[in-house]
Amino acid sequence: MWLALVLAVVMAGAVLATSCGGGASEGGTLQLYIGDPSFIDPSQAFESEGIQVDNALFDPLLRYDPDTLAIIPCVAESYEANDDATVWTFRLKKGTTFHNGREVVAGDFKYAWERLSDPGLAAGYGFLLEMVDGYDEYWDGTADEISGIKVIDDYTLEVTMAESFAEFDYIVAFSDTAPIPQEEVEGQEEDFALMPIGNGPFMMTEPWEAGQYIKTVKYADYTTLDQPLVDGIDFMIYSDLNTAWIDFQAGTLDWTQIPPGNFQATAAQYGKAENGNTSNPGQQVQDGAELAIYELLLNNDDPILANKDVRIAISLAINRQAICDTVWEGVRKPASSVIPPGIEGYEANAFPYCKYDVEGAKDALERAGYPNGEGLPVIGLSFNSGAGHDEVMQLIKSDLAKIGIETEFDSSDAPTYWDKAENGEYQLGRSGWQCDYPTIDDYLVPLYLSTGFLNYANYNNPDVDAALRDARTILDKEERIAAYQEIVRTIGEDCPDTIIAVYAHSRVTSDRVHDLTYTAMGLLDLYSVWIEQ
Repeated sequence: MWLALVLAVVMAGAVLATSCGGGASEGGTLQLYIGDPSFIDPSQAFESEGIQVDNALFDPLLRYDPDTLAIIPCVAESYEANDDATVWTFRLKKGTTFHNGREVVAGDFKYAWERLSDPGLAAGYGFLLEMVDGYDEYWDGTADEISGIKVIDDYTLEVTMAESFAEFDYIVAFSDTAPIPQEEVEGQEEDFALMPIGNGPFMMTEPWEAGQYIKTVKYADYTTLDQPLVDGIDFMIYSDLNTAWIDFQAGTLDWTQIPPGNFQATAAQYGKAENGNTSNPGQQVQDGAELAIYELLLNNDDPILANKDVRIAISLAINRQAICDTVWEGVRKPASSVIPPGIEGYEANAFPYCKYDVEGAKDALERAGYPNGEGLPVIGLSFNSGAGHDEVMQLIKSDLAKIGIETEFDSSDAPTYWDKAENGEYQLGRSGWQCDYPTIDDYLVPLYLSTGFLNYANYNNPDVDAALRDARTILDKEERIAAYQEIVRTIGEDCPDTIIAVYAHSRVTSDRVHDLTYTAMGLLDLYSVWIEQ
């Protein structure tokens, strides 16, 4: 069988939690910084803040090992695919439960996946399942279920693809594909949005207080993986990073982002994590590489930015190294592709205009019909303020002014900004992408497919659409990666957006926190962390 894996045997020791050992203690509540999420309902969560919360509240079929990112069992104890990867079968563990005490069964995944794919929810992440047979009919309203998702019995889920899809197991390790208890949702949608009932290691104790906190405690009857060591997690919500920093220094936060300009001093004071990801007392600063990119959106539907040479001029004008050195103190690195190092198939310089070339930028602007910016109207530069982006946008504004492009800021809180970006109500805009599953596919389909749910640049290349759909069906891994690489180069030449930097962690923990791992996928391992009492 192709990719026949019996995870319960092969991965018997590879669970997320590690042994307490070394005097680790249980108990205590971890205080974590986050920005205000847009959603924490897993059918709607789409950005890092909401997904961080859902990672604690929900368990999908599979998970990623926090150190290696290898797929490991979670609700599914085993799975297999047929020879051409068109039929996937998942066998669920018996006895795992939702926070209301009901056992999780295969039908809960079918319900959750169809809800995730419901266009009425504007969830966006339905793209994860668009390779499943019957998805298109469900999406356009001609069917009332996704026919390819079949409940064989309470503990067996069979998924049939419309075409071969070799990376489906990566997708079902993402928290948005976790099961949902239908009885807690139907007729109670508003309540579920504020206090979702999950099946993960932590459960909410009260509804989400927007702008303030999301409070959780350890789910006492959790058996899917090992029980966490801490009693609870308070996700403390801040609209301003500097306020969070003040609270961290005052001892009321256990984990926070380091504000721009403070990294080196913080590292000197608290010490760096030995592996960049796992913090302990005296090694509290996390600076490991992330599988994430910092992006400047260029609205391809805008009359000015529809001109490719204008887009090229903007991209070439930006001094990425100066931004990385000035704002991020060299922790983040300049990007030359939408694919970050660490993703298999990464190629440097795949986006040829992601480099600093002032004369090239001026030449492109002249080709566009705006020599030295003459005749070019002021262009809006939109972003969500208060999260460390203001300084980056100021440097971009200055760089563009040097070639004659004048910009004006349009800053707002995160929910307002993302509404504008989604609706195309911007010209230049800040964005970023942290992968949901660690393959090239997850950087291309959501961002550049013409129907991609995060294609806020409004990029539309029918050849790229066709090539992406073809690449997803290739079974041979090397051949599939080569096809994706060619697509990346094509997108780079089109210059639909410009990538600024590759993320790295810039986080710090308090000195009472032990074994807190922040993975390359931007998720916290909440199983192994413990607090010194």
